[in-house]
Amino acid sequence: MNKVPKITLIILNWKKTEDTLECLRNAVALKDPHLEILLVDNHSGDGICERVRRDFPAVVLLENPGNLGYAGGNNAGIRMALERGADYVFILNNDAAVADGCLAALRGWALRHPDAGILAPKVLTWNDRSRINSLGTQMDWLRLRPKLSRYGQRDDPAKTEPFIQQILMGCALFVSKETIAKIGMLDERFFLIHEDADWCLRAEEAGLQNWVVPLAVVFHKESKSLSEVPALSHYYSVRNFFLLAVLHAGFFDLLAVTAGGLGMALKSLAALLFGEGPARGKGHVFFSAFGDFVRSRFGKCERTFG
Repeated sequence: MNKVPKITLIILNWKKTEDTLECLRNAVALKDPHLEILLVDNHSGDGICERVRRDFPAVVLLENPGNLGYAGGNNAGIRMALERGADYVFILNNDAAVADGCLAALRGWALRHPDAGILAPKVLTWNDRSRINSLGTQMDWLRLRPKLSRYGQRDDPAKTEPFIQQILMGCALFVSKETIAKIGMLDERFFLIHEDADWCLRAEEAGLQNWVVPLAVVFHKESKSLSEVPALSHYYSVRNFFLLAVLHAGFFDLLAVTAGGLGMALKSLAALLFGEGPARGKGHVFFSAFGDFVRSRFGKCERTFG
């Protein structure tokens, strides 16, 4: 009799206790006998570890010594998962919930396609579950970001056939231990934002295919953490996109990045010279981020933006 592969569901927490506890309640209710749930806490200091020990004794808990970001925090979880015998890791944002049948659909597709790279479920919005949050996308090198693709469009539940996408959303990523051995873990230079795109592009460059599996469904809230710190979000978006381009863009893609970067630089310069308030601040953030990219200052941003 063939062994059923073990999945480790990795949930990363950073000072979002209530979202994380709701996510854990959903995960525990899945009752998959071949699922292990691993909560990674990025040194939140919000008391969540004590609550998890008390209310979720079956959940494995990993406490990081500091805020390692999305990349470093999840990497710590991946290392522990592999040490504990995981065949697959399923990285899930703590503001998401897994629908019934999601794990079975992802596991089944992965078993039938062992040469696949990274898999993702269909991600629907939390408040309107008929709307698409992500079905994967492609890079838009000119606009310095992944394309928005079908974000906000109405879902078609009849479309169930898996399909290949270049970029998958970091909210929910399903990866085999073999793929991790081939492409490595998340690049911690990114710290936050675009590390998921980098991972997917590395899989593609390794000759693997990234798949969206529509029968697997996850519901996702709009990101609260990033909206609360718009300056930092803009900083990581800018700095990390230029890193992404250096690592993965082809010749013609780099021309698009150059054009897009010049356009954004001129807009930011105009904001610095003539803008006020948030607009001027955004211009300052752009040049700070680009300066740090040029100086190879990656990882956690130590700057403060007023």
